[in-house]
Amino acid sequence: RMLRANVDTVGGWAALAAYPTTAGVLRRAALPGTVSRIANVGRLLLERTDPDLLVTRLGAITGCRRLARGRILELEHLSRPSDVTIPAHPSSLVVEEIGDLQRQLRIELRSEIVAVFADGALIAGAPDLMCLLDVSRGTLATLDSLEPGDLVDVLVTPADAIWYSPEGMRMVGMISHGIPLAHPRRR
Repeated sequence: RMLRANVDTVGGWAALAAYPTTAGVLRRAALPGTVSRIANVGRLLLERTDPDLLVTRLGAITGCRRLARGRILELEHLSRPSDVTIPAHPSSLVVEEIGDLQRQLRIELRSEIVAVFADGALIAGAPDLMCLLDVSRGTLATLDSLEPGDLVDVLVTPADAIWYSPEGMRMVGMISHGIPLAHPRRR
């Protein structure tokens, strides 16, 4: 229980294993503006504002956009075998879009959202950063808090350009999550 509470509180930092380094090395390896963007996003999320306004403000800071708004129809914890190199058991979420398009979205989950399909077509995938916004609360939804019937916004933020390079895609792209499909940017 303590580990789970720790991970919920500090996220990926709970599993951080770092090595001694210099500021010079970090300066060359860091993505400029990352810490400032994270702090600005954190301030926005603490405001708990109207979901539409929140998405607009997040978009101004991170470039995120709403892929769809819909109701969760089904949450599957799949029994299909998983590669031992993939850290979490595959699960899927089915969302029925509300509004004009009324698409059916299938969201593939590992320890994070790794792909979003709309009516069977891949519309976002790792290394894109995807998340769900709980529309009724105006907050980010944690994957283990989702229930059928919840109204969510499916958001996508482009990763830094370096992650879309061939080397980056090998490390964090769709194939690294066990999904052997080309990223939408690569088609």
